[in-house]
Amino acid sequence: DLDLIKQIIHTNTIQTLQLASIITPYFKKQGSGTYITISSQAGTYAFPGEAPYCASKAAIDHGIRSIDKELETLRKNSKEIYIFSIAPGFINTEEARRNFPNIPKEVWEKTPSPKEFGEIVTQYILNPKDKYKENGPVSLIETVKY
Repeated sequence: DLDLIKQIIHTNTIQTLQLASIITPYFKKQGSGTYITISSQAGTYAFPGEAPYCASKAAIDHGIRSIDKELETLRKNSKEIYIFSIAPGFINTEEARRNFPNIPKEVWEKTPSPKEFGEIVTQYILNPKDKYKENGPVSLIETVKY
């Protein structure tokens, strides 16, 4: 369905990159800032029947890498401006378990809860420089607890 494909691309990709382009000038002016978007492992791994979603998440990740290249010069000049795309696998929610009933219980037990995933994201807010050194602008969060 072309309308659904357009909606997925618009929501996941265009709006995410548009917001990044809106806030980046403010970060440059103040000399600091951290922008975080949540992507998905679907941007790295292709899943059958999910082409628009996978393509939209891959586009986000690559767009964030491109914006990050622009910010490198600012960081070299003591500006603390970071942009991240955090790409988790499954998050252990009722909706995810309902949508993916064939995933074994053992996998769900290794999958972070929303709270645990929130704690992962919080580290990017509290320590953006360290997280950037670890992973760069795109962080693939494997489906295991941290």
